[in-house]
Amino acid sequence: MEKFTFKGYWFLPNNKDERVYGTLTFDPHEGAELELYGSFSMDIILPEHKDQSIILGLTSDSKQVTLYNCMMTHSGGAKLVIGEESGKPSIIYSPLYCMTGLHADSIEDLKFDSVSSEIFNLDEWLRVSGFSRNIGEENEDAKNHISKIHYKLPDQVVFPLSNDLEGKFNFSASRPGMHFFQKQATIKQSVAFEVYSSVERNFSDLLEHVFTFQNFLVLALYGSTYPKSVTLRGQRHTKDYGDGIPLKKEVKLFFSMPNAKLNEREKSAPEMIFSYAQIKDRFPVIIRSWFEKYELLEPAFDLVFEQFYNSGRFSVNTFLNLAQSAETFHARVHNHPRMNKVDYQAMKRDILKLTPTKYHKWLGDQFSWGNSLRLHDRLTELTDKYANSILDKILRDKNQFVQDVKRSRNYYTHYSDDGKKHALKGSDLFYLSEKLKILLVCSFLMEVGLTKEELSKSMDNLKWKLFSHIADWSEELEQKRSTMKNIFNLKGGVLIIGSLLWDEKEKRASWRNTRLDQGDAIHVKAPIRYGRLSSKNIYTMVFSNEAVGDKLGSAFVMPFKGNPIMSLSHINTEAIWLAMAEGMKKAFIACDKADKPWCVIGILFNENKIKHADQKKIMEWWHSQLILDNDYEKFHVEDFGLGDEDPSIQKNGLLNFPWLAPVRPEDKELLDDFDFVIATATVPTNEKYPNAEEVSDLVKADLTRRYFYQNVENGITTFQDDEIRKCMSPPAVEENGAKET
Repeated sequence: MEKFTFKGYWFLPNNKDERVYGTLTFDPHEGAELELYGSFSMDIILPEHKDQSIILGLTSDSKQVTLYNCMMTHSGGAKLVIGEESGKPSIIYSPLYCMTGLHADSIEDLKFDSVSSEIFNLDEWLRVSGFSRNIGEENEDAKNHISKIHYKLPDQVVFPLSNDLEGKFNFSASRPGMHFFQKQATIKQSVAFEVYSSVERNFSDLLEHVFTFQNFLVLALYGSTYPKSVTLRGQRHTKDYGDGIPLKKEVKLFFSMPNAKLNEREKSAPEMIFSYAQIKDRFPVIIRSWFEKYELLEPAFDLVFEQFYNSGRFSVNTFLNLAQSAETFHARVHNHPRMNKVDYQAMKRDILKLTPTKYHKWLGDQFSWGNSLRLHDRLTELTDKYANSILDKILRDKNQFVQDVKRSRNYYTHYSDDGKKHALKGSDLFYLSEKLKILLVCSFLMEVGLTKEELSKSMDNLKWKLFSHIADWSEELEQKRSTMKNIFNLKGGVLIIGSLLWDEKEKRASWRNTRLDQGDAIHVKAPIRYGRLSSKNIYTMVFSNEAVGDKLGSAFVMPFKGNPIMSLSHINTEAIWLAMAEGMKKAFIACDKADKPWCVIGILFNENKIKHADQKKIMEWWHSQLILDNDYEKFHVEDFGLGDEDPSIQKNGLLNFPWLAPVRPEDKELLDDFDFVIATATVPTNEKYPNAEEVSDLVKADLTRRYFYQNVENGITTFQDDEIRKCMSPPAVEENGAKET
């Protein structure tokens, strides 16, 4: 929603002929304000001081406007000057809602059957895009100075919300447009959350469903959001545009959002508690559960959502609201008495028998609430049921956490002198509130279908960013460091293909000279071929599970100078050096200009040599390094293979082909002494691998780098090399009865 100013004439539904000129302004933070230069009562001296349910308007550009729930905030009569013409009175209304594209004569006319809303960060949470790029095709087009944009509108995502409500994620895109003189073309995709009702509903009811979904998004983002636009449609509000087919009007709805952070940057998926992709298969079940339970749990929900929408302020009431939310949530989901009712009644009778009658009235008051759960009991059950491995580390001592919440709540509710010394204050109370908030968020999400394991995994990835202020992760970091100390005794190396072997650029030469024992290189058979079209328009090497058997190529394994490998830290160091040599900076995953992974560092084990426990430990750590990479969600293993072949790498980073064999049989013992090698798996760029002629065409044009020739001269070969050379050879000519080539 953006600011606007409308000038025009304004009138009441029951008196459309009496029109008053005025100006309507709207600001997303401040709301709408209508200033009239005259009065609906036509009394210039004492204009009517009255709120209006509905005010209609017709703007200077013929836009229909309906203002609903209009409170008069200022009324000033015209100033009388003896002997002169009087001016107009000035009246100001503050409408709660503003609708454009509609004239509604009554509240009954404010009924619709659908609402759609673009919500801030919904696009980033969904991460569904219609854009696709083929780097190989783009590089081919670039030779002819051609640029293409491939876009297909994503399909709607439809899901039931209740028996009479249906939800949708509806995608739309702006068209590039056509101009007499075209200088640019732009396609912009957007997505809206839509609710369709089988029966007409008041617009405010439909808007509540938008807010219900918006609050689900708040938990996912662990941050506030807001509607960027709201559009209403209904069967009773149609218009015939001249073809005899009535179409539903698009009625734009505007209202104030005082807490909306309009200038906040968009979040990326790794900054969220969870994204749509993580729950995609179960999303229809989860979101329906959310809508079905929302009314029951709304009192508890609202007290937590307030913390996100008003995150810039903290007070004692902030803490008290969270404590109340915890108590309310537990009471509505897990309410049960402290004792069995039969046993409790028996206990009451026994106590009354043993006490004087004069105390029975007082005891009766105590018994009336004595079997209800106390805050301490409710918090204990919440921490037991909804905590996960990361939340356990945030709460640390659960008993102490429960005690702190209980004692602080009691003191700030009653302000008793006895409780003051036990209550947390200042920053300690703030941090306690933050811990209680994440406990409640996890409780809400688990109640509608997310699992402890999912939340624990997501929170583990986010803990440094979102929870470093309420938990000390240094101990965990130290534990990781200790596990990375000398726990192995392994021999490792690098499987080198392509220009990593012979390129004399400083970063690659430095890597080979500093980290690798080049004198002990072993020539090995490897599943490699030409398959990736580089930015320099030459085909480079990829691993391929089609290049096996008699199609194996040859590469080199070079041992690390730092062998033996004693720790995960050491493996990490060698992986980072390889990444920098590949131009990947210090990441395990590198993306191209289209923001798609083109290269991932993988690992291959000699399972006949390495201990299973060591392999498992390294593999778990390797996978964790990939997960921590910001581009992990973009890493799709199916991209690392073409057609029906198995991809060259698995999602955990394990290279997906067998251990290597030496080119020379006498090197077998040396090669089998390795426990593992690391290598870079790259993405092939075309729909199918290039044939020898296609490779040779680009080899002929590669007059500077001589990539193919350098590979062959340095022992990097593929099964296509002979055929590639034949395609490059000039035809034979006959001279004096002999053939010359």
